[in-house]
Amino acid sequence: MLEKKGDFFGFNLDSRVIVPYTTVKGYASRRRGITIALKVANIADLDNLKSEIRGVLRKVRKLSPREPDNFAINQQDMLTDFYKKITGTSFMVILFIAAISLVVGGIGVMNIMLVSVTERTREIGIRKAVGATRGQIMAHFLTESVVICLIGGVIGLILGIISAQIPIRLMGLPQGINLLTALVGFSFAVLVGIVSGWYPAYKASRLNPIEALRYE
Repeated sequence: MLEKKGDFFGFNLDSRVIVPYTTVKGYASRRRGITIALKVANIADLDNLKSEIRGVLRKVRKLSPREPDNFAINQQDMLTDFYKKITGTSFMVILFIAAISLVVGGIGVMNIMLVSVTERTREIGIRKAVGATRGQIMAHFLTESVVICLIGGVIGLILGIISAQIPIRLMGLPQGINLLTALVGFSFAVLVGIVSGWYPAYKASRLNPIEALRYE
């Protein structure tokens, strides 16, 4: 028994029966063609799969290199083109939204770090008085900024995975987490943390220790 899926672009996904090949072979005519349907986990691997299928079928049918194919390999071009259009448009929209989010998020992190520097002015003065260098002060605040952005990156990744389950469940698409994409996202989080935290860290490192100790 298969789970009910309903209609998809006018096609009824429930009007199908799965039967073992060895069972149906005895009822089907010898002249009747056989169709083998395959599905790739990643649409980018489609061309490689077609080449691999062609090589396997030619070997099974014992065709010489000079003989043409006595079989056909077809793909659902309409659905493939539709998928490419959806993913291409979605990618541009998501890229635009992500760029705006990075700018807004970077400004927010910068403001948080500036407030932190102001509230910890006396602490910075004490650290400088006991021997902390400008580089150490700057590295400290840059690290805090990067950690804040990384925490936001982890939360964003989790929310992205959860929200992506909605179209995946509705359209029956293959799911998976691309490690490279996650690493790129975390790299941007680190970059935003460095860019946004540089000025507050620089400001903290340039504070006069005497004036900082007098700050209340």
